[in-house]
Amino acid sequence: MTGPEHYREGERLLRHCTEYGSGERRGNIATEANAHFLAALVALTAEDKFTDRVSWQKAVGW
Repeated sequence: MTGPEHYREGERLLRHCTEYGSGERRGNIATEANAHFLAALVALTAEDKFTDRVSWQKAVGW
């Protein structure tokens, strides 16, 4: 997934999360959304710092 795709997935999951009143399932969905937002942020940072095609590999130290 690209950074924008992670962001869109996070938004989709948060919309889905509102369908649940409370409880563990809602918490799990919110946690998954948060992980996608974090991945989007990492992608943005990597693209800003490393503009070549291997930005993810450099960002994670490969």
